[in-house]
Amino acid sequence: MRLTLRTLLAYLDNILDPEDAAELRRKIEESDVAKAVLRRIRELLRKDRLGAPDVHDRQESLDPNTIAEYLDNTLPAEQVADFEKVCLESEIELAEVAACHQILAMILGEPAEVDPKTREKMYRLPQTLGQLEKPIEKIAQELVSQPATDEKTPQTVPAEPEPGKRAPTEPVTFVTSAPHVRSWFLGLVVLLVLGVIGVGVLALYKMLLPPPPGFAGGELAQQSQPAEQGKEPAGGTPSEKSTATDRADEQPKIGVGEVSTEPPPRSSPPQQESAPTPEPGSAPPSAPGQMESPAVAEQQPQPPPTEGADQGATRPVEEQPAPPVADRVPAPVPPVMPQPVAPAPTDIASPVPGVREAAPLPPEPVGRIVEDPRLPPILFQVHPNGTVLRRVSLDEPVRTCDSYCVLPRYRVTIHLADSVELLCVGPMFFELLPMDADGQLGIGVSFGQMVMTSRQPEKTTLRLKCGNLDGRIEFGDAQSQVAISVARQLICPGDPETQPVPWIVDMFTLGGTARWFDAQHPRPIVLRAPVQMRLSEAELLATPMTDQPEWIKPRVSTASILEERAMAILENALQDREKDPLLVLREQATARQREVAWLAQRSLGYAGEPDVLWRVLEDLEYRPLWSDAVATLREIVRISPQHAAAVRASAEKTLGTGGTLAYAMLWKYADTGITKTQAEELVQQLEHHSLAIRVVAFWTLRQITGMTLNYEPQAAPNDRAKAVQLWRERLTKGTVRGIGDQPSHL
Repeated sequence: MRLTLRTLLAYLDNILDPEDAAELRRKIEESDVAKAVLRRIRELLRKDRLGAPDVHDRQESLDPNTIAEYLDNTLPAEQVADFEKVCLESEIELAEVAACHQILAMILGEPAEVDPKTREKMYRLPQTLGQLEKPIEKIAQELVSQPATDEKTPQTVPAEPEPGKRAPTEPVTFVTSAPHVRSWFLGLVVLLVLGVIGVGVLALYKMLLPPPPGFAGGELAQQSQPAEQGKEPAGGTPSEKSTATDRADEQPKIGVGEVSTEPPPRSSPPQQESAPTPEPGSAPPSAPGQMESPAVAEQQPQPPPTEGADQGATRPVEEQPAPPVADRVPAPVPPVMPQPVAPAPTDIASPVPGVREAAPLPPEPVGRIVEDPRLPPILFQVHPNGTVLRRVSLDEPVRTCDSYCVLPRYRVTIHLADSVELLCVGPMFFELLPMDADGQLGIGVSFGQMVMTSRQPEKTTLRLKCGNLDGRIEFGDAQSQVAISVARQLICPGDPETQPVPWIVDMFTLGGTARWFDAQHPRPIVLRAPVQMRLSEAELLATPMTDQPEWIKPRVSTASILEERAMAILENALQDREKDPLLVLREQATARQREVAWLAQRSLGYAGEPDVLWRVLEDLEYRPLWSDAVATLREIVRISPQHAAAVRASAEKTLGTGGTLAYAMLWKYADTGITKTQAEELVQQLEHHSLAIRVVAFWTLRQITGMTLNYEPQAAPNDRAKAVQLWRERLTKGTVRGIGDQPSHL
């Protein structure tokens, strides 16, 4: 039997005779080309993002009749060679022919099972349709033949019509039956009852809803309202207390060991008639809304007890007169100045917390999100530890001192103070820095890509912080456009969880002129488009830019169209503001659409939950996405120590004892070259019992050496053993690329 494409397809679909299949199997094992074609057909049949032939393409090879003749073995012999050549050169043609052959083999090889009752019912359909009439024609005939007044005509069941004859039409009587009227009446009563119940519930809700608080005395007046109705709190009315609190806030506060020279305010003497006397052993009363911390209570000197008063009762703070200065100063403290001592800090009896040593600047709105009519942008506000908090709405401004995250594949445009336009390309993590003394804004990018465009005709300066690299960028005019890419080096000096990977910042000047200022260079670096500059912790390198990066203007393809559809579906699911965005991503990670599930799984990985990515490596259905999943995990590990810790914990949770090994393979081996010992370690992991570990080890070897040696992680143990033995033989001979005595460095 000849070794052709048609025989290979028949061998794959198992429709050959045993003798022919054995002979063909022997020929395939002897031919490397046949093995490569078989492996390619299997991969294409599993590939779900493969495009389709263009409907306007009029080539003969794309004609469905030509494909049908080839599959039916009726295509002329002189056209078979050209047709198979086109199939081997085009993945789309090869996948279409292989898929059609597989479907025909399944259908023709196994007869369809049909229920006998269903078969008889299908055979009776013509007779049934012939006996029936259209409803409108039947009603029209009945209206013409039967008067409307004949309401008491008994209805009889029509007899079975003879074959070949149409059943006689029967008049239709329009009678309003009593049950029908009763059903309408009952429905009306139910609607009325439901309406009355709804009105009653609404009225009850308004009665039970508490009235809005008044603002006569301000916020402190609301907090100082008495807890019990009918009793006036000590110290005056709420308005008087609010005024007293405002006066107290205006006075300077004193700390521990500090003495103020301003006289204390005199309080009115206590009145025994109006002051409630607490029971012995009970807690001392205080004004509502006021709380005294234990530390302040220890620092505050206590006045001596009054003679004749109940020792077990304690008077409220507001009712005690200010004790003399000598009584309040402890004995070891030296004599005070002649000036009177200021009263105790007002925050002791005030609900307002004390002043911190270094209070951070409050967030300030400095920009807004630009709406995209084609695809709504998705921007998340994140916690400093990397946890996603909520989605930022379009009508909400972006603020300084806040950190944000852009999901993979999404693009968010932000107008920053009407001076600079930011195009954030996901995945990306950044924060808006607070303004400096000169009023300049700043952006801190920890990972991702961004395009910055000046919107002012004059010079615009923007502070830029990328990891440990800090500086300022100055745009020359409105045509100035600069793109930056912030990432980590591929070679890790150690475990990224304990030793952060060095930063690499690539700056692309796309238009106009820009100048870069930093502390390492006394003079500014002038960047005139087109030029590329690399900033790292070790060196600065500027080279002419020959071509723009692909992430700036992505190409339109079938895969990008599918991703845009998945992005729209995911954005629609994230519109619910009351639902946790992480919960929405977990739900979409199990969606039926493969592209939607993969986008949600990647988003969860960057959001700090990479468990789903490890589960993808354990699932055979996601085999086409294994390479993307490993590449995504390697990228997440290098973002920050927090992300590396999340990847390690998720690996140990999903893979058990092999999780630590799988995590180490993500950063231990450099793509530019490894030693022979490291290569032997990876080859040994090709025989691991865990599918995920085999996938990561094989992906790393293929990335470094560019070789596969017929190894497949999902293959049977015997097939894997043969490929592993071939790897070991090639390592012994020293014929594997990328293997040396010392690991390569960038």
